[in-house]
This record gives sequence, C-alpha cells and structure tokens, in this order.
Amino acid sequence: MNHFQLFNLPISYPVDTKALDSEYFALQIRYHPDKAQEDSQKLEFLKRSTEINEAYKILKNDQRAASYLLKLHDIDIENESMNYPLPPESLEQIWNDRQELEEAEDITAFLAHKIKERKDLLAMLKDAFEKNAYDKAAIFSIRLKYLDSLISSAR
Repeated sequence: MNHFQLFNLPISYPVDTKALDSEYFALQIRYHPDKAQEDSQKLEFLKRSTEINEAYKILKNDQRAASYLLKLHDIDIENESMNYPLPPESLEQIWNDRQELEEAEDITAFLAHKIKERKDLLAMLKDAFEKNAYDKAAIFSIRLKYLDSLISSAR
C-alpha cells in the first residue's frame, strides 16, 4: 500500500491537504496505541501509527510529496547513486541564488522574490505531473528542494 492509498487519496500532485489532514486524524484516532485491547495489538498499533506519521510528513511537504510521487513512477531523485542529472541552467540558477543570498542587502525583498518563484515552480510541477512529464517534474522537484533550502537559510 502506498502513502496515497493509506490516506484514501488520489495519486496526484499537489496533494489535497484538507483531505490528507482529515484522513490522518481519523487514522491516528483509529490506531492510537492507547486504543489497543492487548499488548500484541498495542505493538501493532504503535507500528501502524509510526507508518501513518511518516507517510503524513512526506505527503504534507510539497517537495517530499513530489519526490515520493516520482518514486512511484520509478524516478528516485533522492538516491544519490542514481545521480539524477540537472540541466546546466538549473545548476547555474542554484549557484546564482546562493550568491544573491550572500550579497543581498534587503533580505525581505529577496525572500519575497524567492517565495513568488517557489509558487511559480509549484505550478510548473503540478503541470508536469498532470502531463505525465516525469523527467520535467524531477527537475522541478530538485529545484524546489534547493529553493526551499535557500528560503530556509534566508529566514
């Protein structure tokens, strides 16, 4: 069972976070270890609750959800041994972003620009998944990972 099935969600991007939250809380109530009748069931519920929490963390995060969805399509951008290639222009953009952050005099303006860029990137990622353009989605997902890291560093 994949994470989307666990939460009764369609396999799509972006994840419907309202439905995800609703299913997550229902599953947490159902499988809370305190609800177990016996010790063996308590251990089973604890394991299930851990699986639910991990799946929730993945699907709740835009980049991790994209990466997970790509894995379902046999593209593993997280596996360093796969060495998923970024186009030179993406690598250059990542380098330029870091330089821009280091030299930024107005961090607030820099952040506002990068947050808008992130919103645009999420739209492109959604479009790539809708068109089953998984190679493009992989590039956008990697770019999103670096952009999230950059935004986090700037804050």
